[in-house]
Amino acid sequence: MSELAAPYDMTLTAVRKHVGVLVDAGWVERRKHGRVVICRLRPEPLGELETWLTDRRTFWASALDRLGTALDTDLATHESDPR
Repeated sequence: MSELAAPYDMTLTAVRKHVGVLVDAGWVERRKHGRVVICRLRPEPLGELETWLTDRRTFWASALDRLGTALDTDLATHESDPR
């Protein structure tokens, strides 16, 4: 684990906690071989994340397009009002 922590300005304990969160989420597999802890990225859950992000992107793009249309309509209504 110290090799994994070396490039970061973090304590070994902090890196262990971060890796633990990734293990709990199913994104990283951790196993011990003697005194060495081997961590391996599990790419399968990243596909689920990509799907979720795509769904969110689609939702927000649509919502923001509707908001833009409503604002344009409101602005056009106010601009054509002679008051």
